[in-house]
Amino acid sequence: MIGAWPKLFMNDFIEVVLIGSIFTALGGPFIFNAKTKLTANWFTLTSWPTVTIFITFGGIANTIVSVVVPSLWFYGYDLTLD
Repeated sequence: MIGAWPKLFMNDFIEVVLIGSIFTALGGPFIFNAKTKLTANWFTLTSWPTVTIFITFGGIANTIVSVVVPSLWFYGYDLTLD
């Protein structure tokens, strides 16, 4: 989510948006692989599927929030004023 917040500065600093996108892209593989490692190390074998589902849902919810919040921030944006 840290990489998604720089999108709020899209109209002011395009370099910040690029750095945030690179940060998000570099962190993706670590996040995708971390959920199975976390469940294997911290939970019993019978609870692995349930915990993995909750972690996956958290990632999906994070994506939804990182798309919705900037759209609320720029609500009423008028392209003709640029």
